[in-house]
Amino acid sequence: MYKYWGGSEGARSTFQEDNAVQSYDYRLCLTNDPTNRIEIKQPVWYNREEYISLIEDVWTGRHTQVQMAKIMEAMLEENRKHIQAGNPSKLPGDVWGIAKITNIVHVPNKKTDANNQHAVFISTDLPEENWPWPTSSWEWRDQYAIRLREYMEGLFWFAQNDPELPTHFRKAAKEWGLAKDEYVDNGHFPRQVYVREGRRFEGDYFFTAQDALPVFPGSRPPIHKSSITSSHYALDSHAVRKREKGRIHLDGFLSYPTAVYTVPYGVMTTREVDNLLLPVPVSGLHIGFSTLRMEPCWMAIGQAAGIASAIAIDKQLKMSHVPVEELQDKLVAQKATLFYMKDVTYDHLDFAILQYMGLRGYLPTWEANLIAPVDHETLKQWQQLSGKSPKGIEANQTTRLQALKAFYKEIR
Repeated sequence: MYKYWGGSEGARSTFQEDNAVQSYDYRLCLTNDPTNRIEIKQPVWYNREEYISLIEDVWTGRHTQVQMAKIMEAMLEENRKHIQAGNPSKLPGDVWGIAKITNIVHVPNKKTDANNQHAVFISTDLPEENWPWPTSSWEWRDQYAIRLREYMEGLFWFAQNDPELPTHFRKAAKEWGLAKDEYVDNGHFPRQVYVREGRRFEGDYFFTAQDALPVFPGSRPPIHKSSITSSHYALDSHAVRKREKGRIHLDGFLSYPTAVYTVPYGVMTTREVDNLLLPVPVSGLHIGFSTLRMEPCWMAIGQAAGIASAIAIDKQLKMSHVPVEELQDKLVAQKATLFYMKDVTYDHLDFAILQYMGLRGYLPTWEANLIAPVDHETLKQWQQLSGKSPKGIEANQTTRLQALKAFYKEIR
């Protein structure tokens, strides 16, 4: 529970459990191409009261970004006069038009992947109302999906049409609409709620924030020998509560940088069910899950799940008994990256060897430096790590790549 993070209690968690779930929305495909644009109409169940606090936000430029810490009330009023004169907002960190209510990520054909706008108090997310989703029936979920769609349609209609908003703001917002050639059988609206988080399972490995954070500044996060993918995204979670008076942000929002990390096989294997893999509701804390939940990572875990399932079927094994090295070999053969190096890509001739050695601690820094000679200290560390002393390796003469390949032959 993170309530009151900006209040007298200080910027911290209360460490109390609750049933709050980060908010959901729909990822909209918008366009500003007049030949392919469909107007977003006012929904049947439109409630203007849900959106009216946006009016002052637009007129003053108030937002949730860090720049607001240095903005005084006089600056807000100055910005109001600037807008009244027919100008867009000039407040640092503020955005204008449709970007005030949705994040715009441009994709080909003059379209967008429009998601929640983190910088504002009212956007496409609908916090609080989704809390029952993880344990509710499909009937309840279907009703929630309708409610969420109508909320979002109402938000866009409000931004484009409400008479209390600046005329030139509404005009700028009206430049955008749904793409006419998308979701043609569903009113050009996405069919699937963007469910960011639901139930999670406790598996053979429990992923936490520490698995995605450097062990010390500039270093790697912990290296998992059983890695099934390398991944990277912030510790990121959306709001769990709606706008609260006097708060500088929505409760539950967080984003904290990580470093490229490894994902162990155990996050999707269960402790109690033999024939089950969980590549989506993976094992981890809310904060640990907040970085694993990104689609590229899910797809990579799904790839590993498919290969692991095939191995388990062929060898008649429990999922937790699948030989991880065999799984990793097959993943690397499919050009998966299990261990990230800044100076080596998947098309390197010795990529499989470097992946194997990297996961076993031979490449603790971000660069492999393959053409550099192996220094005496590194050679000593590799000898201690392997318990081997391959012949023909000389410190400060043999390249790191040649040395790594020699050690690889000895230990595998």
